[in-house]
Amino acid sequence: MLQRSDPESNPTNGTAKTLDSDGQQRYQSIVGSLVWLMLCTRPNLAFTASMLSKSSSTPTAEYLSAATYTLRYPRHTANLAIQYNASDSEATMPAGYTDSDFAGDPDDRK
Repeated sequence: MLQRSDPESNPTNGTAKTLDSDGQQRYQSIVGSLVWLMLCTRPNLAFTASMLSKSSSTPTAEYLSAATYTLRYPRHTANLAIQYNASDSEATMPAGYTDSDFAGDPDDRK
């Protein structure tokens, strides 16, 4: 499968132009909306909102395209929900797992 894939250029190779001030403000507004959605209703947007917010100071057209694409996701999945059955509380107890490898991110090592 990988052998048949078309090559893609890397949008962060230094050739992508940053947005003007209006585009940057629009990008930051979209990312802010995604963060609000993530905090209030959609925890599954956490990774995407985090990645998009890293480039909020110098966004490119590719990042704006990714942000608007991500903003369409909640609209198309508004009818999906997690439902718990109250009769079997132990079996439906949600479990959360995390991999706290902060040193593995070379951009933001803590």
